[in-house]
Amino acid sequence: MSFSRKILVGLVLGVATGLFLGDLAAPLRFLADGFIRLLQMTVLPYVTVSLIAGIGGLDAASARRLFLRVGALTLVLWALALGPSS
Repeated sequence: MSFSRKILVGLVLGVATGLFLGDLAAPLRFLADGFIRLLQMTVLPYVTVSLIAGIGGLDAASARRLFLRVGALTLVLWALALGPSS
């Protein structure tokens, strides 16, 4: 069985456990939380290093264009968040 198929089987079994067992599966939450935290310990540093390496590898024109777009998006999101609410 391929790795992708194993992941899909695990996903289906997890959803089925939640749907059919419901609150009876609550004691498994501690194991699930621990598993997610272990994944975060490996994934978050990888994502951070990948972003830094990707941005560091840009030439000056590409970096300027990227930062202008990100800056514009940030300003739009700030305006939406800080703007008048209805």
